[in-house]
Amino acid sequence: MLFSLLVARIRCPMYVRSVRVHETDTSLAVVTGLYSGAVTAVDLRSGTEVVCQGEHGDEVTCVDISETFIVSGSGSPTYYHRRGSDHSVRVWDSSTGQLRHTLQIHTDSVRSVRLLKNQEDETLCVSGGSDRHLALWSLSTGKLLAHHSRGPSAESIIFAIEPVPLPPNHPSRSKGCDAIRLLICYAGGIELLGVRPAGAHKGLPFVFYTIRHFFSRTELGFTGNLRCLHSGLINLQGHLVLQLAGGTSDGEIFLWREALDEGHSRQGYGERTGKGHLCVERLDEHFGSFREIPSVWADARKMFVVSRCGAFAMSKILSTESHATASSLSPLVASQTPSSSSSSSSSSSSSPSFSSSSLTGSATMSSSLSPTVTESKSRQLKSRGNDDHAKPWSLQWCWAVRGLRMYVSSITALKDSTIVSDGFDNHVCLLRPQHHRQRSQSSG
Repeated sequence: MLFSLLVARIRCPMYVRSVRVHETDTSLAVVTGLYSGAVTAVDLRSGTEVVCQGEHGDEVTCVDISETFIVSGSGSPTYYHRRGSDHSVRVWDSSTGQLRHTLQIHTDSVRSVRLLKNQEDETLCVSGGSDRHLALWSLSTGKLLAHHSRGPSAESIIFAIEPVPLPPNHPSRSKGCDAIRLLICYAGGIELLGVRPAGAHKGLPFVFYTIRHFFSRTELGFTGNLRCLHSGLINLQGHLVLQLAGGTSDGEIFLWREALDEGHSRQGYGERTGKGHLCVERLDEHFGSFREIPSVWADARKMFVVSRCGAFAMSKILSTESHATASSLSPLVASQTPSSSSSSSSSSSSSPSFSSSSLTGSATMSSSLSPTVTESKSRQLKSRGNDDHAKPWSLQWCWAVRGLRMYVSSITALKDSTIVSDGFDNHVCLLRPQHHRQRSQSSG
């Protein structure tokens, strides 16, 4: 069985520094943050293009989009080792591109911005970055609602923010900002935070509070700092499971699964030490020496990983019951640069363009390569117990491609698991693994 990459490409006027998608039944909006400081968006179904008015004074390091708003953060990428010259958060109208707010509180590069809604259906924005500050904003007023500082340690730099929905039985689901749960990926670890009303003596209406510490990079045994996080609630054999996936600056990845039992759901992920299973692995074999992992994405069956240099890898997540059939798969590792994705272009236009065809190119893994299987060792943290509903698993790497993109910073995914990637080749690429069986020698 062969794996191929079907590639659709959106051409942008400048290097693409960040990307995010918003998908509904009628629209598929892709927002891009550019090296030049510009922010653009395009709906791939209707063809509508939006160029946000005005630009950041530095690179756009992070973006997010909803039906109403586009939000962007600016600063310096991690590998430049310089202080950001613009560390603002900007809010735009997603239909017109008009600037609504410029939010100023960060004193260094903004690393992550995410949109979320409270139970009153008010759209909020949470931002964090290299200044170790976390901020919650009201986008209807542009006012700061809550603020938190982690202190001066380098391990307190915020690289990723993941809003997490409350379990169905949690009593705070109908209590406004009390229903907000945020997974924060610091350089040194991952924590779950909540938001609650501040006391009368406080200057802001809400405060962040720590619900739970998941684990630190030293507990994971990592040599690098944490760089990215993707989370979600998945259903495994009728049980609700919290899944966390992430990567580090040194090519290490992890996947954590924890079943939410009835009592756990009432506590909203609990203040106790969770029971679950952890899988860790290094990707040196696939990614080489330039192995920082800026972004990951995972669902119940597979995990996508990208390195800063543009190497992509996909793994099947195999439960212990699946190991007996794992040998029937033929994973491939490819080191060639697919010709359909290697070209870079520069455009003087101020808005992105895209092909009306759903797929504008393809790259097939060479069938002459020797199939290899790389399985990680599934292990648990010392403080974690067994969890019957989050059973051990392993990662089986199905393909890895080096040199597919340049300087990738972020990947995200559509509902059909198509991966959307930014890159320094002036394109947003949509990558979809597909299975192709080899024809027999007798067939014409």
